[in-house]
Amino acid sequence: INTTPFVSGSILTAAQMTNLPMGVNADTGATATTAFSAGVALKVLTLSPTIYAGRKYQIQGKIAVQASSAGTSNALYVQGNSIARTVWYQTTAIGLNLCAMANGFTTYTATELGVTSGSATVVIDLYWKSGASGSLNTNPDAYVSAGSASQQLIIIDIGAA
Repeated sequence: INTTPFVSGSILTAAQMTNLPMGVNADTGATATTAFSAGVALKVLTLSPTIYAGRKYQIQGKIAVQASSAGTSNALYVQGNSIARTVWYQTTAIGLNLCAMANGFTTYTATELGVTSGSATVVIDLYWKSGASGSLNTNPDAYVSAGSASQQLIIIDIGAA
């Protein structure tokens, strides 16, 4: 990482350019309405992006849920290289037939994802686990329109690790 501020006349080198964020690496979404059971992790989405050594990645996840029973301890989390990280957690109950939007992000280095040199394809999964039963719902209570609350998983290269 360049620790020296640029001044007028400075030349940006290739090495410095390589340290900059590269942006969206991979993304996917779905609009399926899928049932989930209390206490059971549901794999919502999967991506298999190419991860490059020496980089840092932000992983974002989003879902809409509708509970068919009241339950506490709701979590949205991602898992890459057997390392799980919570992106959203709620200890209060999502009430019976009420809707909630869960979304958040976390970061991983390429090393944490198992890539220490070159590049490799890594499987990254988005999971939902709830103390309640219910369903992923792309149009909770028909409030907006069909498909308006799709599930999403996004991998963003945020720069050198």
